[in-house]
Amino acid sequence: MTQHTDGANSTGAWAGWVLLARDTVPHRWRGRSTPVSLVAITPDEAAAFSDDRVVHPSLSPEDELVLSLLLAGETITAIARQLRISPRSVQRRLVRLRNAFNAASNADLVVAAARAGFR
Repeated sequence: MTQHTDGANSTGAWAGWVLLARDTVPHRWRGRSTPVSLVAITPDEAAAFSDDRVVHPSLSPEDELVLSLLLAGETITAIARQLRISPRSVQRRLVRLRNAFNAASNADLVVAAARAGFR
């Protein structure tokens, strides 16, 4: 078998794949490494992904309501007043929503939710 400088064998095939954290890839392999994201998803998300539908986090009806009010431009105080819950409860829901959408702020949450089709 002929050894090629790029690491493939004489037929151009690779022996396999190895999954490494990005900062642990040896320098000699970096030219042929591919960045990959490994994401845990729910069964519903997996079904939507395989059906080629838009995939977004599953939300409780209460969280959807908080999100819709935030998307409408309401403040935390106004959301709390409309839903008859405390502002702290609204803040806790917003933390969950930001985590679900991987958003750093409420502004990022609004952008991510709009991109995912929430109105």
